[in-house]
This record gives sequence, C-alpha cells and structure tokens, in this order.
Amino acid sequence: MASLRDQGNAAFKSGNFEEAVRLYSSAIEEDKENEVLYSNRSASLLALNRIDEARRDAEKCIELKPDWAKGHYRRSRVHEKMKEFQLAA
Repeated sequence: MASLRDQGNAAFKSGNFEEAVRLYSSAIEEDKENEVLYSNRSASLLALNRIDEARRDAEKCIELKPDWAKGHYRRSRVHEKMKEFQLAA
C-alpha cells in the first residue's frame, strides 16, 4: 500500500488538490516534523488559492529545515501569487 505522502503526490499530479491536501494533512498528523509534507501541502493549498494556509505551511517548512531551498521556493511562490514581487525575489 502506498504511503499517505505517495498518495498525496499522485492526487497532486492528477490535479486533485483537495484530496492532496487531505492526504498530506493525514501524513502530517503521523509525522509533524517532516518538512517535505508541509512543502507539498503548501503547493496543493496554493493551487487552490488558499494563500494564507499555503504561507503557513511554507513557513513551517522553513522552520523545520531552514537550509532547504524548496521551503524558501514555496514561500516565494506565495509572495508571487499575492503580487508581492519584492518579497518573492
């Protein structure tokens, strides 16, 4: 059986972002310290225009692993979506 993360990835790839959020959220309940799960959920939330939630997940990802570029990329995508281009750079 595929992990919740893998199932979330499949849902995201198929464009089922609500399902991806649900699956990543369940995975986070099992592993609250996994920065990848927050990053993936952030991307899913952003695809749904749930910008504040996407920002929170990007920030949590950065908090968990400050030197991981993908967390910063997720936060930049949120700023870009909000047309905060100076902050996105």
